[in-house]
Amino acid sequence: MRFEWTKNSGRSELIEGIPDREFPIAVRGYGGMLPTLRGGTTRKVFVSFQNLDEPDTPPFHEEVSFSHLRALRVGTVWQKRRYVGEVQYQELGPTEVNFTRGEWRLISPITEVQAGRPAPFNGQYRASRQSEDKERSWMLEFGLPGNRTLLVPCLEFLLRCYGISEAIPRALCSMPWSDAMKQFLTSLTPEVNAEDKLIIRLTERAQDGDRNFLAHVLHTELGRQVTQDISEQCLMEGKNEDLIFPRVQPWFEGKLPVAAQGVWVRPGQTFLALRIELRGHPKCKGIVCYKTRKNEVVRRSDDQTDEHAREGSRSYALSPEANLKVHVPGVEHSYGNLHVESRERRGVHFPFGPEPDITNIFESKPSVIVPPGGVDAPGININGQDATDAPVAHRIVVADGTLLEMWRALQVLKTQHSKHIHSLKWLHATRGFVDDETPELIALREFKEHDQVKPEIRNWVTRNAKTETPRGVLVLRIVASVPKTKERRTVYVLEIERRLKRSKVGKKTISEEADSYRGLSAVLAPATDFDDWLQKTLSMIRQLAGHVVELESTHPDLIEAFKHSQSKSETTTPFRSAALLALKKGGVEL
Repeated sequence: MRFEWTKNSGRSELIEGIPDREFPIAVRGYGGMLPTLRGGTTRKVFVSFQNLDEPDTPPFHEEVSFSHLRALRVGTVWQKRRYVGEVQYQELGPTEVNFTRGEWRLISPITEVQAGRPAPFNGQYRASRQSEDKERSWMLEFGLPGNRTLLVPCLEFLLRCYGISEAIPRALCSMPWSDAMKQFLTSLTPEVNAEDKLIIRLTERAQDGDRNFLAHVLHTELGRQVTQDISEQCLMEGKNEDLIFPRVQPWFEGKLPVAAQGVWVRPGQTFLALRIELRGHPKCKGIVCYKTRKNEVVRRSDDQTDEHAREGSRSYALSPEANLKVHVPGVEHSYGNLHVESRERRGVHFPFGPEPDITNIFESKPSVIVPPGGVDAPGININGQDATDAPVAHRIVVADGTLLEMWRALQVLKTQHSKHIHSLKWLHATRGFVDDETPELIALREFKEHDQVKPEIRNWVTRNAKTETPRGVLVLRIVASVPKTKERRTVYVLEIERRLKRSKVGKKTISEEADSYRGLSAVLAPATDFDDWLQKTLSMIRQLAGHVVELESTHPDLIEAFKHSQSKSETTTPFRSAALLALKKGGVEL
């Protein structure tokens, strides 16, 4: 089978754990999961790859960690552990699928052949080294209008349609159900409020895009049953089988539009969806979502007295989520017309339906850390204003980094000021401005060898181009109305990536941000081309090594730098004041 594929125009980050090949390899499909847990929290999965330099050879299998499957979408092309392109699949076109029980069935090629029915792939697609009559992977079969059939591999449905976080499918396949759900919900007891809205209480790990899914899992019999089935099957077959092939079912009922790319294995009759995406929100009652942010303080294990200490400096230990993905654009990359490079031809998709009714309520819950032996720090009484002679104790606060904290602070402001903030999106390197949960960064261009630039400036962008991705910039677009005048404004906010360093706090070693930079707010003149402006601005940022104050101007574009001030009283959104300042610099004062 021949594969038509297009090359990526930029240089993507290197991902450890992905097969390292000198030649381009395309992901063909997912196989079984290994029964042995890795580190007690995840499994490895057999992934089939195709050597694109030798397309007539059979695919080969590699063991890959479950955590890499979100990146290893079927059809992505990799070389030397970097993403380099996409296989060009056929489009199903705008299609509404009925997910109600009785309107679909679970099948596998081997069971269909054994039952004397036609092989599902019709010999037109080879997902692995196995011949079709021996292929054990499960699929969902849906009937479509016009006497057509849609086939969706179960693992693809699990990865793309069970929330937006890859951690949810991974947890369901690796843990008992209650342990898996406790990764994302602090309470597994269904609650409703006086308005009969569904209450969910999220952990810090849960993402906003998972709220509808988690509400179904917690509050509907179907959602709970199908997720429990996955967990129980993986645990049981992990003890008794050589490989685990999960049987995944829809967690909701009703009709919903989907977007799919794949292969017509029977032209005009049977479509194999190698990539699928829900293009709507399953129906659900209103949801009230409680979120918490931990404030960690250190106390002595033997602290039994009223003794207290005055609060010392806070040390921010960065979580793994602080390391945002950086996309390295190509030489001819366009920022203003990103649909040219879009991986998904969204014009043929249904638009998303109305957003579900979800209300966020933020709670603060302190978490006390007791170091081993109780010798690292005395007890803390944060309100001890008269404790001037008391010893100083330091707090270790788990944070997600300036960039991610700024994004979340702006999300909170958008929720609280929905009448004035109409849109908040970040710039994706290939899809344009999007509002996905976790933002990514645009890399600054590396200096060429012959460029006349100081070594410290060159090293500021990247110390080693072969091993280190260039420093990135988070580009945000906020559409808001000025409260007093009702004037509609588009404010762009740029934030520079901070490199990390390892630091000692007492006996603990933590990751901290190694540097600090001001953010940049910009309101462009009507005649200013965003694409040209952004390219020039990113070029100037690297020339100035991040000192964006020198880019300030009032004409023709309003460009102002701002500090990232924090308030100790804002424990759930420490960068709220910085987010308000960014908007104020853009002329929107809330």
